[in-house]
Amino acid sequence: MPHPVSAVHLKIIREEEEKLLALRTYYIEQKNYNIHSDLLQQIYELRSSLQNAMTDDVPHITEQIHNLMNLVNQTQQSQNGVLSINAPYFAHMQLEENRIFNFYLGSSVIYIPEIKTQIIDWKTSPISRIYYLYQPGDEYEEIVADRLREGLVIYKRALTINQGELVRIQQDGVTLEYTGKKWIEKTVVRKFLQGGSGIAIRKENTKTLLGVGGDLSPNKELESITGLLDSEQFKLITQPSESLLAIQGTAGSGKTTVALHRIGWLHSQNPAKYKDNTILVIVFNKALSTYIAKVLPAIGIQQAVVNYFENWLIGLFRTLFQNTFPHAQLSTQITTIRFKKHPYWLTYIKDFFVKKEKQLYEGLEEIARSFPSLNLPKPRVLPFVPFIKNLYTYTQDAKYKHLFPQAARQRIESLLTSFIDPSLSQPKIIKSLFLELCDDFNALEKAFKKNAKELKQIDIEQGIHRITRQYTLLQDKATAKEALDIEDIPLILYLQYLFCGKIMPNTAKMPLYKHIVLDEAQDFCPIEIKILTLCCEKPLSLTFAGDMNQTIQKHNFFSTWENLFETIQVPGKTVSSLQVSYRSTQQIMHFAYSILPDNRQAAKNVQIEKSKQGPPVGFFPFSTQGEMMIFLSEQLSQLMVAEPNASVAVICYSQQNAQNYYENLKHLAVPSLRYIADQEFPFVSGIDVTDVMQVKGLEFDYVILPDINTVNYSDTPYNRFLLHVAATRASYQLWLMTYDTPSVLLPPDIRQ
Repeated sequence: MPHPVSAVHLKIIREEEEKLLALRTYYIEQKNYNIHSDLLQQIYELRSSLQNAMTDDVPHITEQIHNLMNLVNQTQQSQNGVLSINAPYFAHMQLEENRIFNFYLGSSVIYIPEIKTQIIDWKTSPISRIYYLYQPGDEYEEIVADRLREGLVIYKRALTINQGELVRIQQDGVTLEYTGKKWIEKTVVRKFLQGGSGIAIRKENTKTLLGVGGDLSPNKELESITGLLDSEQFKLITQPSESLLAIQGTAGSGKTTVALHRIGWLHSQNPAKYKDNTILVIVFNKALSTYIAKVLPAIGIQQAVVNYFENWLIGLFRTLFQNTFPHAQLSTQITTIRFKKHPYWLTYIKDFFVKKEKQLYEGLEEIARSFPSLNLPKPRVLPFVPFIKNLYTYTQDAKYKHLFPQAARQRIESLLTSFIDPSLSQPKIIKSLFLELCDDFNALEKAFKKNAKELKQIDIEQGIHRITRQYTLLQDKATAKEALDIEDIPLILYLQYLFCGKIMPNTAKMPLYKHIVLDEAQDFCPIEIKILTLCCEKPLSLTFAGDMNQTIQKHNFFSTWENLFETIQVPGKTVSSLQVSYRSTQQIMHFAYSILPDNRQAAKNVQIEKSKQGPPVGFFPFSTQGEMMIFLSEQLSQLMVAEPNASVAVICYSQQNAQNYYENLKHLAVPSLRYIADQEFPFVSGIDVTDVMQVKGLEFDYVILPDINTVNYSDTPYNRFLLHVAATRASYQLWLMTYDTPSVLLPPDIRQ
């Protein structure tokens, strides 16, 4: 609960408000202020003063000149000394060396001696490392600008400045917040969930409350948390650029935040290379792509391509192939999905290519032996398809016909046209190769039975049956609209890469990406991830973020990070782990890990005890759905009155269940209610009723999971992962409900 601000904390508020006011006043008075020119002028004046300086003053003046030169260099790397007065900085640290230093962390380098203010860029200023790597009271030794700095961290403060006004200060576990009328000091008093006895909870004897009684922010979009990064996260962000960084992180550990801030870091270190529009961020769903697109500008990235994988993949495919292929179907049979996502396809397509390439060059070598005077192009000068098209054009050009005897030209033409029709466009050639890849159904079935041991017999049989039908449909324009599944697109793109040397043309219109971020990587299959890496410029610069314990896609064949690296043949196997959940409470995390398959192993590397405290996870069994709905509607209605800024998610097992719950709660006049059917989360306070497949990567203040029964959540690894994901969307409080037989996934202490 909030309470009046103590005298000590009131002094802190006044200090920060006065500093911000001084900065705003200076900004208004100096509209044309140029930090770069100002620093150079200060250096010039100090150098001039050295001529008449006392001997004892020379070291001090020299140190000032050195520090100012460092600032000049940093302004050239950062946002050129441009001050954003609406949010000039987000953190304040005080250091003690031979004297006291105050540094404010922002996104630019500003030094204003008139008001004793020094803002440093968290990305480019070396001294910012101290903020992230040390805690208050720690002694530090850091090389800054080739000089050793030693000292003591006196304090660190995370500051939230909104539209030029200071609204929040966080220091030493205390939050000071401005409500719009006054400052309050926030400590959260948890209201524990406990209820009636017996097999059902009835509203007349239930004393439980939904809510923690805290003042929550009305803005549910991700705030700038740069000032709250811990040392482990900061170390990951600042990893070398030309590498693969794979971040395994528990739910709520900040792995997505780290991945996004790494983009800002890379851009600040080399803005010429890592331009905004050459960075691709791929996420699991549409809601998260909308969410992240609003976050990136806050860390200096304005034009990065942010998309969810399915949409990005279809868009790329249509751009490359236009109308050569029909639009892909998005609903595929489960057996076919398993068959087409199996990683053996990478080997099968590669073997097909190698065989063709070998036949081509053996044929050319045989012709060269028969006609020693021919000057044929060297093998592998160009990729397969461009090589054939160029050689065919060369032999047909009237200017060069005298170089080819008639017999030689006929043999070359016969050889080349046995592989492709050189007169066709590249997209049509790839289509013909795809048909050829799939036309030997017996060989395909035999190869998969031998090499894809994870597939069941029915998967292979149904998969081959679907490909047999596709083979026929693709050759008839009248029926082609049903001829392609979305799972075929990565296979076709990989085929194009091998035979044409690239997927994207790498033109000004479609450049290769300089850096690619893939979030929730565990829910993508190796073939899909391979295609992403082939759209990245070499040497590869990649950031993968994921959590094997949040796998909700059944058929991706993503077992371990190491296996993925081996399958897609990507070097730089850098795997780092984030072990502390900053989103959910200890109680929620204990529950979430207790329900995972092999829960001891899953929780082994997770530091649950470092998470924040909260109320117990509540389990509410009812005897009828009607009783449950009345209880739930009353609790939600009361919560919206008591905590109007709260975000609540009622997360159902399926979309149909979600729609039913929405209609029932709407009938019971629950306020601020929204039904989320297709990722259209508004990220504002209120109650979102949705299904578990739509909430990946999102978070809410309160989460309610209805119908936790044996039908929905039977004892399978998949259902355990689903329940884990749903539970870890909650920041403060988690309720489980059922009016049927409780799921066996619930641990005994919860069911009691």
